[in-house]
Amino acid sequence: MFDQRLKTMLDDKTKNLHIAPLVNYNLDDDALRSENGVSNAFTVKALYRLDFKWSIIDDDYIRKAIAMLDTLDFFEV
Repeated sequence: MFDQRLKTMLDDKTKNLHIAPLVNYNLDDDALRSENGVSNAFTVKALYRLDFKWSIIDDDYIRKAIAMLDTLDFFEV
C-alpha cells in the first residue's frame, strides 16, 4: 500500500517535487532497493556541546506535526 501511494504521488507533477528527494531506492525492483545508512551522532554531539536540547516529543507535538502535514495535502492522493 505504501509503495502504491508513493508511486501515485511521484506520478503527480505537483507532489513529485516534494516527494522525489525523499526516495532513495528503486520502487519497481526489490532486488535493486537499497537504504542509505544514516547517523546523527555527529550532529547530536555538536548540539550537545552547544548546550542545545530538544524538548521531549509529546502528543501535542505529534498532533501539530500531523496538522501541518495535512495543510500541505500530504495525506491526499
